[in-house]
Amino acid sequence: MDRLTAARWTAWRLSLPPSSNGYTKHSTIAGLLQMDPRLARSVREATTKRFNWTPGRDQAYGPEEFQQIKLAARRTFRAALLRIRESTAHLTVWREGRIEAGSTEWLLGEALDVLARTGDVPVYDNPRTVRKRYRRALVGGSAEHTWGLGVHIQVAVQWQKASGGDWAAYAAEVSQRANRAHQQGEDVHASR
Repeated sequence: MDRLTAARWTAWRLSLPPSSNGYTKHSTIAGLLQMDPRLARSVREATTKRFNWTPGRDQAYGPEEFQQIKLAARRTFRAALLRIRESTAHLTVWREGRIEAGSTEWLLGEALDVLARTGDVPVYDNPRTVRKRYRRALVGGSAEHTWGLGVHIQVAVQWQKASGGDWAAYAAEVSQRANRAHQQGEDVHASR
């Protein structure tokens, strides 16, 4: 402790990066040093000086711009929610056997069932593409893009994991949340 001087402390403080990491180091060490009664008064005073941050480089969104961002997010979520509801209803009808076997609608139901059970649509492994049989129903062949069912494969996998393996139940639960809020008179689209 006797070799620590105010000048040495200041030099160390100035060597820290002007970031949260530098601030954390500064405040932690300063707090520990101030608890030691052997700390010289000049060093104690130096440790109480504020840590200098550099001005931020990013500017926050203005109120109008932020409103536009929220509106776009709300529209995207609403569209996804509607696709989830439609896909859940379609899967239910398919599982009940009320869709003509072999039709495009039936293939879509079968693809949704595979998605619900495995977290992935029916694909070939190499190259990773949608199986030919399902391409017309899914409106495309690339496993990495959005299909007619409106679900991106990575999002579908996240849904499947979040639902403990039952994508259909999870999608139905999300759909019912909005229904309950609507029935209770809440505006699910109002900004908070």
